[in-house]
Amino acid sequence: MFILAINLIPIWPLDGGRIFCYSLLKWRPFSKIFEFYLTASFYLLTAIIIVLLYLLPQSLSLTIIGLFLWTKVIGDWKFRKYRSAFEKIVMNRLT
Repeated sequence: MFILAINLIPIWPLDGGRIFCYSLLKWRPFSKIFEFYLTASFYLLTAIIIVLLYLLPQSLSLTIIGLFLWTKVIGDWKFRKYRSAFEKIVMNRLT
């Protein structure tokens, strides 16, 4: 149950974040949603890590999970333009 609860947090690399991001596809193109959501996830994870380090210094496992997710968001942020270009190529092939 704990792993399920962690996995449904609406932060990008987790399933909850992917569900939330893909549910917004009706209103905006994916590249815009993806870039905004990565930025929001980065700031949210930064705040969570600071709170965990300040208020819960004894919960090292949660801090490590937060740092791991933070590095994944930074990695996705670096490759966001390549993902956008790939999406454009695929959409041109399909239409």
